This record gives sequence, structure tokens and C-alpha cells, in this order.
Amino acid sequence: MKQLIIYVSIIFPVMAAYMIMMISGNVTVSYSGFGMDSSGVLYVGKDGVIEKYHNGSLIGDFSSRTSRGYAFAVQSDDTVLLSTSSTVYSLDLHGNEIEKQEDVLSKIFYQLDKTKKSFRSADGKLYNVISPFGRTRIVCETGEEIFTMPLKDYIVKVILSLCGLSVFVFSSLMVYKFRIRKESFFNF
Repeated sequence: MKQLIIYVSIIFPVMAAYMIMMISGNVTVSYSGFGMDSSGVLYVGKDGVIEKYHNGSLIGDFSSRTSRGYAFAVQSDDTVLLSTSSTVYSLDLHGNEIEKQEDVLSKIFYQLDKTKKSFRSADGKLYNVISPFGRTRIVCETGEEIFTMPLKDYIVKVILSLCGLSVFVFSSLMVYKFRIRKESFFNF
């Protein structure tokens, strides 16, 4: 029982801090998509917002129209096609709505979701999303790295993964201890 109290007193504050950082938008551990327009601006989908980067620097952002999951892609005509699984938005590069329609059976959402791992820029270059050791990076087919998950986000992702692993290990140990106590109680 003492181990349980110690474990909960460590894990609970860590998980609470993670939830606060996620809700406030300070940390992102997974991305909703990536794209690039004809002028070389990179679009990175985070929780509730799509950020815009040029030459590695954040130059702006706009709302993703949802706080839930979504998928998007930058189209060849320099518009952003965004699906929330139930609604499809066509947006200009500043996030202003051009058109809105229903996403019947989430068809467009699933098509856009496929672009989370690779996409082509307007000049035809292929960009792949890789995650060595869980840290998301975008690499051009030429080998040039254009985006890396911020270190703070990566550290939180590692800590969250370790917390998940610790819950599994701790639960297994508690079940094992309970079974041993139960067997020794009946075998006196």
C-alpha cells in the first residue's frame, strides 16, 4: 500500500502538469499534418492551430477550426484543404475561410490523413516525416532537414511514454504481489 501511495504521488503531478501544458497549447506531442506552399512556407498542424514557418522561424499561425483531431494539406493553388472528419474547409494561406462543406463518410479526411508522413512541395520535392526515437523531423529527399520537433515537446513526450510504461510495470508488480499474498494466505 505504501508503494501505491508513493507511486501515485509521483505520477499524478507529472500527468497533471502534462494535461495543463497540452490544454494551454504549450506542448504538442503529435502533429495533425504538414504542407508547404509555393513560396516555401512550411505549415505544421498542432493542437487547434496550424503554424507557419519560413527558413526555420515561426512567422505566424491560424486556427484549425477544431480542438479535436484534423487533417490538412496545402494544395497546388496555394489553398489549405482542412478536414475535421465531419466538415471540410477550403482556406487561404492566412486561414480565412473560402468554402465549407460536409465531409461525407470522412472520405476527404482519410485522403488528407495519408499526407501526414510525406508530401510534395509546389516545386515537386518530396518531403518525408520521420521520427527517430520519437522526435518528429521533416526531411527533404535531398537530405535537408527543414523541421525538428522542439526539444521541450520531445522531453515531455519521452516523460509521458515513461509514465505509460511505468503504469504497466507497476500494475503488473501489484498484481504479482497480490497473487503471492493470496497464495501464501491459503497455504499456511
